[in-house]
Parts: sequence; C-alpha cells; structure tokens
Amino acid sequence: MALKNTYLEEIKACVQTAQWVTDFGAKFIAEDQVCLGGFDKASEELHLIQNLVIAANGSSHIAAEYGAFILKHLEIFNSVKVHSGLDISLLDLQRVKFAGYLTLSQSG
Repeated sequence: MALKNTYLEEIKACVQTAQWVTDFGAKFIAEDQVCLGGFDKASEELHLIQNLVIAANGSSHIAAEYGAFILKHLEIFNSVKVHSGLDISLLDLQRVKFAGYLTLSQSG
C-alpha cells in the first residue's frame, strides 16, 4: 500500500510541476503552444525534429511518459519514445532519423 501511495504522490508532483512550468497556463500562447524560455534561440534546429527520444529514470520517467502522451496527442512529432536512461544505447539513437534527444532529471 505504501508503494501505491508513493506512485500517487509522484504523479501529483508531476502534474504540479507541469503547472509550474507553464505558469499555471500563462505561458500558453495558443491551445497547442507553450512558450518556454531559451528555445527561441534554437528555433530553426528545433523545427527539423520529426522524432523525439526521451530518456529518464524514476519519477522523471513518469513525467516523461506523461509528456509523451501529450505530445502524441498534439501530433507534433512522427514518433515520441521514452526510454529508461539506464537502458538507452547509442544504437537506439542512431536508428532514428531527424531526431531530437531529451533527457529529464529531477536532481537538477
């Protein structure tokens, strides 16, 4: 039962973090667009990404799965795949064309 409560707490924390990142919706510039700082400098390169690979461990993996769910729903990329940071290899990345690689970490 304690393990189940831990997962529920982590899921709630992920939702809360998503709210903080978007300033509780203030950073939404359209129904399907969020303005996050720093990405505007790499706009041209980011527009080339067609497939997104996300690596994360622990509660960050839960957040990555949630993010992947949203990105798939928005149909921004051809594919969005989440891997365990421990299990991902160079071969996983070499096989994906026009890919972006995102690493999530809660440890800062």
